[in-house]
Amino acid sequence: MTQKQPAKNHPNFGNYYAILNLDWMAILIGAVESTQEGQTLIQNLTRWNVAVHQKTDRPLSVFTTLAFGPGLPEVEREKPFARLIAPYGEFKAGTPETQIDSRFTVDEKDLVISKTRWCVTTGNALEQILGAQNIDTVVIVRFYLCAVPLQC
Repeated sequence: MTQKQPAKNHPNFGNYYAILNLDWMAILIGAVESTQEGQTLIQNLTRWNVAVHQKTDRPLSVFTTLAFGPGLPEVEREKPFARLIAPYGEFKAGTPETQIDSRFTVDEKDLVISKTRWCVTTGNALEQILGAQNIDTVVIVRFYLCAVPLQC
């Protein structure tokens, strides 16, 4: 008698899903890379990134980057958000610091969108992109630089 192998418990997100990789930017990854926790995070994000890119029926992968115009015109001075980002620099659009960290694969099938708030639904075309692609499920992959998740 042959023994049946247990079914693998793979998640099923349906046919119209996207992967949303939030803020895998060089400046933020660099802020944690020298810690043990940061190294573990980078290893896990890299494994995830490779696995998604190897899928046969690859979902839409969207990477976000937090970026601003010169002089931060989008940021109100002396507000909590301005104080939160200040230690990390200006997040100037187009600089190497605001690009997706080079340890992660981003190819022609991926989208990279800029945003001007931590909240991904503000300051970009994400909602329009997801609607145009008939996406009904979004898998969010994010790391936090603090113990308490930021609220949108």
